[in-house]
Amino acid sequence: MDEITDYHIDQGWFDITRVGEWEGSKGGKPSIIKITQQDLKDMAADYSPKLQEAPIDTDHWGFGPALGWVSELRVAGDKLQAKLTKVSDQLREWLKSGAYRSRSVAMDMPHISTGRVYLTALSFLGAAPPAAKGLDPVPHLFHGGASNSFVWIEPAGEEQPPLSPFNNGEKESSEKKEETTMDEATITKSVTASVTDTLKSFFGSAEKTELSEKLKQAEARLSESESKTAELNTSLEAEKKRANEAEAKLAETQKAAELSEFKEKIEQAKKESRLTPAEGSGYTKLGERLDTEGRKAILEEVAERKDNGLLGEHSAPGQNIQLTGRMASERAALKRVIKMRGGEETEDDKHTAACYDLMEVPGNEKLSFSEASVRIRAQVAA
Repeated sequence: MDEITDYHIDQGWFDITRVGEWEGSKGGKPSIIKITQQDLKDMAADYSPKLQEAPIDTDHWGFGPALGWVSELRVAGDKLQAKLTKVSDQLREWLKSGAYRSRSVAMDMPHISTGRVYLTALSFLGAAPPAAKGLDPVPHLFHGGASNSFVWIEPAGEEQPPLSPFNNGEKESSEKKEETTMDEATITKSVTASVTDTLKSFFGSAEKTELSEKLKQAEARLSESESKTAELNTSLEAEKKRANEAEAKLAETQKAAELSEFKEKIEQAKKESRLTPAEGSGYTKLGERLDTEGRKAILEEVAERKDNGLLGEHSAPGQNIQLTGRMASERAALKRVIKMRGGEETEDDKHTAACYDLMEVPGNEKLSFSEASVRIRAQVAA
């Protein structure tokens, strides 16, 4: 059980110090060094090769090459344990042969960076006795690690029986093997129960319960936050929808107001005789199909029109022209049609009457209705 192999050196955890008051040295002078459980926790928690890597030597040389390095620290009960890395061939042979079985540590109390106790070096001792007593000479291979745990040895070659805490690789008789197997079963059961109790104790501890409760509280807060976020997103989408609807309604209202203003200006142009009734109707219908820019272009064109005076009256008495009367019958027929409709004169009726007036002007005896219509429209557009 006390044999050490490369597997132990590379994978095992070495006891390096423990809680207690020990005879050591401080500042090069003999002194009582007190190490507490909290000191062990601080060293294990703070240790980092990037901050300061602890070298390995023998008998506290403090000079020459390092024989290896400490890669990790952990607390196992009242002991501080270290895992090694880059162990030199020379130190490996010394450990395997048992030349160096004890350990001693160098610490900063406190360390300049952490302000707490910090491991700065690990020494393997030969003949010199260690300050801290009760450290296991064999590294621990159990995951949890404990000074009173069994030390598991790696399997031997195929021709050798597997090493275990019970036979150390010895060949046994069938009777002894049967007896030992019963012992193994009993001891294994006891070890399993011990490990199980330890795990239950750890996972059922107040600290674990507190962490679990905090995790549940954090999850509850996260769930509540996600719920509120969903509600806010829903409200935001509703606000966006209302804003879009309001914007669309405003645009529709503005369009209706602009179209109404357009129609009013067309009607005003008709009253001012700058448009014929037929032109006014055409522009109004066209404006309903165009956008704002199109209607604006129409109004700009209409604004340049001048009053031609042809649509104000059906006759032309203001011009002191004596009409010939050749279109009297047609004028009378038009009046009868207007009367039959209830006396309401349409825009086309006004245009037709204006054509009749032009045809009755002396000198226009040969002017046809279509020619008169063209001339009237040309004069209105001029």
